[in-house]
Amino acid sequence: MRASLCDVSVVITCFDNAPELSLCLRSLQKQRFSGTWEIVLCDDGSSDETRTRVISELKQLGIDSRYVWQDHKGARRARSRNNGIRNARGRIVLLLDGDLVVSSDWVAAHVNAHRGTPANGAVVYGSRKWIFKSDMPEGVPLESLINDYMLSERDDEELYSDRSYQDKYAFTERAWLGCFSCNLSFTKKCDVLFDESFEGWGLEDADFACRLLRYHQYKLIYKPDIVGFHLHDGSRSNFCSIQPASHYDIVQYIKNVCQFRRNHPGLDLSQVYVNLGFFAYNRKTSKWEKLSRPRFEDKHIREVLELAQQFGL
Repeated sequence: MRASLCDVSVVITCFDNAPELSLCLRSLQKQRFSGTWEIVLCDDGSSDETRTRVISELKQLGIDSRYVWQDHKGARRARSRNNGIRNARGRIVLLLDGDLVVSSDWVAAHVNAHRGTPANGAVVYGSRKWIFKSDMPEGVPLESLINDYMLSERDDEELYSDRSYQDKYAFTERAWLGCFSCNLSFTKKCDVLFDESFEGWGLEDADFACRLLRYHQYKLIYKPDIVGFHLHDGSRSNFCSIQPASHYDIVQYIKNVCQFRRNHPGLDLSQVYVNLGFFAYNRKTSKWEKLSRPRFEDKHIREVLELAQQFGL
């Protein structure tokens, strides 16, 4: 017998981040939402120790929940999210990363944003603020600090945010660039899934939103006040929003750029290509490197794309 539908499925993607995930789950436990909902926790191959802890905490939530695990073969967030989407029973699917904490009205805010949307469906995406754990004062519980930030009227000044980047594109034809799947919801009305060709860091969420917009006529709805607080290891002083740094991770990212181009022929992708300026190929070492001073000029971007084609990426 097929399980009954519910109003909302919260699909969480995680990998070996048990402390952050514990805080994420506790924030979901505090949700003020009167509808029916569930949690589908998708694990991208965490260690046995993390799995045991996560499964135990999931059982204690008091929320209808399921745990879906896949072997770890590098970062496969697109495939992991698809595991959750396939198992989701909700009419609306909310995507959340396991290292984000949300306020008690997060689920309700996403659902309310879908009210009155077109019959074709909608994608609602919120913003993200970053809490750098290395910068936090010692001796103060992280959960207490998070609660303070959620209530603070000054957190826009204190915390790094993706909002300025999202604002830049929100009301343009490239709004999909700001659709980050760490804090995103969509109407489950078609069989669109993430493209599992995207592995490693970057662009699987922009591609997902772009396909829903271009090929399925979904409406993109930007709600910057629906905030997720990202718990990030490290310090703001040495933070770079472009994550790939090793040869392997850079290759994976360039592959993702090339896959995006294949998925959207004829689309102006100049803003997708711009992040290639952070990377260069070192012919002496035969390795890709991250530049300390990015090169955003067209000539360099073209060179990177040409090399990617030569290397079959």
